Amino acid sequence: MKDKSIIPNKQIFKCMNLIRKKLFPLIIIFIFFSNQTATKEKTRTLDQNHYSLINLVVKGSGLQQLLFSEFPYEPYGVFVKGIPKDNTCKKSCVLEDEINYISLLFNEEINTTENMFLELTNITEIDLSRFDSSNVRNMSMMFSDCTNLEKITFGNTNTSLVQDMYKLFKSCSKLTSIDLFNLDTSSVRNMRGMFLNCISLTSINVSRFNTSNAIDMRSIFYSCSEITSIDISNFDTSKVTTISTMFYNTTKLKYINFGNINTSSLVDMSFLFASSKSLTSMDISNFDISKVEDMSYMFSECSNSRSAHPGNTNTTSTKNPKCLFYYCHSLTSADLSKFNTPNLIDIRRLFFHCYNIQTIIFSELFNTSNVESLYSTFSNCKILTSLNLSFFDTSKVKNMNYLFNN
Repeated sequence: MKDKSIIPNKQIFKCMNLIRKKLFPLIIIFIFFSNQTATKEKTRTLDQNHYSLINLVVKGSGLQQLLFSEFPYEPYGVFVKGIPKDNTCKKSCVLEDEINYISLLFNEEINTTENMFLELTNITEIDLSRFDSSNVRNMSMMFSDCTNLEKITFGNTNTSLVQDMYKLFKSCSKLTSIDLFNLDTSSVRNMRGMFLNCISLTSINVSRFNTSNAIDMRSIFYSCSEITSIDISNFDTSKVTTISTMFYNTTKLKYINFGNINTSSLVDMSFLFASSKSLTSMDISNFDISKVEDMSYMFSECSNSRSAHPGNTNTTSTKNPKCLFYYCHSLTSADLSKFNTPNLIDIRRLFFHCYNIQTIIFSELFNTSNVESLYSTFSNCKILTSLNLSFFDTSKVKNMNYLFNN
């Protein structure tokens, strides 16, 4: 006789079928939505009451490109004069009026604004005061080559996480001023070319810049040709390795306040003041250049500077000071007696075309034992009266052409 206690009951079968039909689909749906939620968290949708907004003024009718094709985010909505446009206006829009007021609405967090308005030459104003940039880490070339941009409003834009401001305002040639008061640069590592070729800027107030994490400041003020003075005494440059071409072609610049700037990590100072034709004095006596290897063209074409003051600078790492005073027409004297250069390789055209220089002082610290080229080192120094080179070691020199030409 079979034990009835182990015979399955019909009710139990019914219950199991119900679980299989009803509960399994619910479990699958739950797993699907769990995965969807996990995916959404990567680019989190903003709450409907916290949409991010950018306002633009765009000049000119016809087809207008609103966002550069490489920019990864499309706006949730586009409004022209407050009127919503359909989805075809997400990247470009046909505008009817000469002056257009456009709003770009975003409903997700954005972590980069790289190339956002790159080469959009018809934008005249950009207002970021209602733009959520709290998650942005890269702003490189955001406004680059906006050649008709006249005004940028940052408001309280949060840039605390931004690490890259490479060529941020490059060639914004109509900008006469920028309010940088609330721009947080505390995380920025790359400032290269930040204001490059801003040829209409008459002043730049960077007094609130926190540069404690900056590494690259190459070309930051390159060709800011209308600026007459600049104060970077507040800059923390303790981590900066290159300031090459920092003031290149700032043709009206007469005064730079360096304060007690920390240059102990610098490796490259090439073309630092090159073509700064209004500078009357070249004084880097308080610079720590003990790690600097490249000083080539540093003062080249500073045609109004009458004196150079390297001071007691430590130049033991310097390998290449070629063309250091190239075309410094007004220079009358140079004292390099403190230059200690055990690693020197190239000094060609060092004083080339300094046709007003009368005195150049070297000492035995100026070690030329590894120098291979003296080409045109003193060429066109027409009124140079005396020069002591008795301690120059020229045993490895291969080219001495035009050494004392003219």
